[in-house]
Amino acid sequence: MPKASSSSNNNKKEGKETKPRVPKLNEQYEEFIRILYEEIKENEKLLKKFREVSLNNDVLFDKLKQEFDSSKKEIKKKEKKIEKQKKEISKLTEVNSKLKGDIKEKDKTISYLTEINQTLIISNENSNRLIEELNRKIAILEDKLKNSENDNKEGRR
Repeated sequence: MPKASSSSNNNKKEGKETKPRVPKLNEQYEEFIRILYEEIKENEKLLKKFREVSLNNDVLFDKLKQEFDSSKKEIKKKEKKIEKQKKEISKLTEVNSKLKGDIKEKDKTISYLTEINQTLIISNENSNRLIEELNRKIAILEDKLKNSENDNKEGRR
């Protein structure tokens, strides 16, 4: 019987050595797989969120790019408008300068005409005085003529 017990002891030792290890390893593997599976699920969630954020970023980028392109176009339009306005201002400045020159010439002409007018006014006043003086002399001469005619008529009588 000792053999039987030794063989059963051997079997127990072999069973103890192999059987407990396999379930223990299987449990560890299952736990490890379960943890990996949970991490995969978590990573899939994170990847899904990342894709959503990435999609949102792409949409925002496209919107911002469109706004940027639109702003660039507006800036170019405004720059062209400013250039046109600068040209208009330059032309208007040139016209203004010419007008100032014309005004100075006209001011000189007005000044000259004012002097002539003053001379004419003075000449007119002098002429009026002479006319009054001549009218007085004519009146005196007419009186003398009438008197001499009257004297002649009386002397004939």
